[in-house]
Amino acid sequence: MKRILIVILCALFVYSSVMAGISYADGGNYDSRSSRLTSRVNTFWDNMVSGNGYMNYDFYDPFFRAHVTKVAYMKSLPVFVRFNSYDVQSSEIVENIAEVRTVIDVTIDKTIIMGREVDEMQRKDTIDQEWVWVDNDWFLVYRRGATKSSYIPFFRSVFPKRTDIPKTGDSQNEDPFNLTPGQ
Repeated sequence: MKRILIVILCALFVYSSVMAGISYADGGNYDSRSSRLTSRVNTFWDNMVSGNGYMNYDFYDPFFRAHVTKVAYMKSLPVFVRFNSYDVQSSEIVENIAEVRTVIDVTIDKTIIMGREVDEMQRKDTIDQEWVWVDNDWFLVYRRGATKSSYIPFFRSVFPKRTDIPKTGDSQNEDPFNLTPGQ
């Protein structure tokens, strides 16, 4: 009876080790993840250059897509900006986060911004993007406006100013995670 139990435990150990190796090979291999990131980034920018930015909704992180519908995303795309070309300068993967730097060449059509007419202009900009590895694929982290905050609750974001947390020193109500900005 003891031998059977030992054989079963050894078999379970071997099986779990093999399954862990398969899981790692699917989503953990650096080279495959790196080439998948390159593919996703290039497809994202190819869509922008070809005027199909609306196709990029599915490239954004699942938390963004849970908050913003595809229709709302499509309505938010700027119609007066044309993407002419892009050049991915660098990408760095650290665990499940990738930092990608891209230089884009855009043309901004003649338009009215904040009540002022703006002539057509062409310019190059450097865009820094963060991509996250979720469910065996890379997704672009959507950043909101000037705050650059994300819909991902645990992701690096600019925390909103909290007024309900007392100042440091009040040990009974002190913020244990130091989430209050400026402290």
